[in-house]
Amino acid sequence: MPTSSSPTPPRFEHRTELGPILGIGTERPRLSWTVPTAPAGWLQRRYEIEIERADRLDRFEVASNDQVLVPWPGRPLISRESARVRVRVADDQYSGWSEWATVEAGLFDPADWRGSFITPTEIGGLDDAAPILLSNVDLAGRIVRARLYVTALGTYQATINGRAISDQVLAPGWTSYDHRLRYHVYDVTGIVEAGANELGFTLGNGWYRGRLGFEGRRAIYGDRLALLAQLEVTLADGSVQIHATNDSWCALRPVSSPTISTTARQRISGSRHAPVDGTPSSRSITPKNGSLPPKDL
Repeated sequence: MPTSSSPTPPRFEHRTELGPILGIGTERPRLSWTVPTAPAGWLQRRYEIEIERADRLDRFEVASNDQVLVPWPGRPLISRESARVRVRVADDQYSGWSEWATVEAGLFDPADWRGSFITPTEIGGLDDAAPILLSNVDLAGRIVRARLYVTALGTYQATINGRAISDQVLAPGWTSYDHRLRYHVYDVTGIVEAGANELGFTLGNGWYRGRLGFEGRRAIYGDRLALLAQLEVTLADGSVQIHATNDSWCALRPVSSPTISTTARQRISGSRHAPVDGTPSSRSITPKNGSLPPKDL
């Protein structure tokens, strides 16, 4: 029987965005694909998966007609590890290979997070303007790869050297704050520069501290906004520089309100820098059932 067309590039878990999938939250991401065209009567009876890592290429053949959330056949991913995956399918004969799809692991171990949550101590109160948390980092060498890992109690908008790192809004989204936090991973290789860089994060109330529910109550989960961020930069010599939130960061008072609907973000003349609290055990930045590592989106 004639073979089918090549399958689509595999998807990982329920992630559907284009390009490399960053920050996957499981060591064994399940795979899904479709077969765009096939002759009448064709049935997938088996498939092969190739997984290419930095140190090896593995191929796995499985007798199955499954195409949705297929088990990861190789060894588990480790934190930050990247792999390329492709698939081909067969009835009697194998199709051509799909295009490669790339997945990159998130931070699986709480010890992978080098920083601590920080919250402004003198500004950023419930009725204050949305605070901006700032830090500078010097990168000495040619940059090969850069990743920014971010979560917040509240919402955040992130910039590096004044440039927005993403078109996302209201990140990292709603979650059950008493149980888990979501984080995003950004490829900022093309944004950071050799030499001095400024990281800025504008915090908003979001669902964490804004009005929520039928009664319109505020600050249901906590009354202080907080940020956890970690920039990891790999240089050409193989070294990795990590710059994470701690009490060396400072806070800037902007002019706007921190509500979920606010879009204006301005710095005003006379704005002053305020210290931040880097105590990770603060009640306002710890889930009620104990300290939990963030989970990826």
